Amino acid sequence: MNEANLIRWCGPLFGVVMLLAGGRTMAQVQPCDSLGATLTHEPDTIDLGVLLSVELPPQAEPVGIVFWYFADGSVQTSLGGELHHQFPGAGVQPVCAALSVVDNQQLDTCSLFVCGLVDVQEPHCPGVDPEFTVVVSGDTVEFIDQTTAFSGASVVGLAWDLGDGATAIGSAPQHVFTTPGPHEVCLTVSAVDSTQQPCTSTVCHWYYSGPVDPPCEDVLTVSFDHAVLPNGQVALWSTSLTSGMTGEHLWDLGDGTQATGPFALHSYPFGGLVQICLSVSVSGPLFTDSCTATTCSWIDLTGLLGVEEPEAAQSLRARPNPAGERITVELPVGVNSGHLQLVDLLGRPHLDFAVQGERQDLVVSAVPTGAYLLVFRNGGVMMSTRIMVAH
Repeated sequence: MNEANLIRWCGPLFGVVMLLAGGRTMAQVQPCDSLGATLTHEPDTIDLGVLLSVELPPQAEPVGIVFWYFADGSVQTSLGGELHHQFPGAGVQPVCAALSVVDNQQLDTCSLFVCGLVDVQEPHCPGVDPEFTVVVSGDTVEFIDQTTAFSGASVVGLAWDLGDGATAIGSAPQHVFTTPGPHEVCLTVSAVDSTQQPCTSTVCHWYYSGPVDPPCEDVLTVSFDHAVLPNGQVALWSTSLTSGMTGEHLWDLGDGTQATGPFALHSYPFGGLVQICLSVSVSGPLFTDSCTATTCSWIDLTGLLGVEEPEAAQSLRARPNPAGERITVELPVGVNSGHLQLVDLLGRPHLDFAVQGERQDLVVSAVPTGAYLLVFRNGGVMMSTRIMVAH
């Protein structure tokens, strides 16, 4: 199993959670302060599905419904700490799980919020190992298939993407490139596995015929993506193109700290805008030394749910919890104006309205089942409470 980078959040926003388990209601579920948990994943071999698991210590077990949150906006539930999820495409995907846990040693119930980055791989055929070599004769480049099939699988077709817009089929296509590249050449093998089910596997290599030490911008494009996770941390991952060379990644996180590697997870003690920069250095057969490029992007931290709130956050009340069709929101005495939002764990608002009095009745029948944060703001004052909606 591959262990994703772990975020474990036990902040005050999970201090009041109510879940239904085994026909009874558990109120005042407290955040876990001693239990460790990891988010693990195991990819399928023939599709973009991934088996996600929350791994707990032996004395702990999940209770009731586990809510899973994905970057594409989808929310799924499971009974127990495992879920099979079909991702929309390959690449790095942030995933979060919210669950209630029984600690059988402490005889207590607590809540966990676990996030991680899952690297979803391209699907491949079991029993097929795609590969090819290159033979150069003058200006002509020949690509020779060296795919092997085993364990009852058999190859039925070969398709080539030559990286400059040209395509080919067959076991040994020839091509003349009009530019030195680099060109990413990919071979896609169509096959049937041992059960006679059709499948495909792809392998890619970079081809470059130009001089040593090409312009850095011709072979290296630096970019990154990010997600503001529900626990208030920011997940960052590189989407840089390095022309097949190994890249060294250095993150400037905008608050005086740095991180290395293609992935980074970071907490900020403040809101507002922060400028994050990624520098990538590559070295390899194209360079006598190395090539480095940098890109920067501004990220808005205003909506972070993990930024510490004032003590008055405990004064906002919402009932019933879990809610079905309606919830009643009660503000502290004397607070009768401001703004309320109901946001999901990806930070998206589902209800947005002005406060009119110390008590508000809200209709949540159109809000999807899941975990939400009810946030009140009035100038510099912010209060919040976590609620569950279950239809």
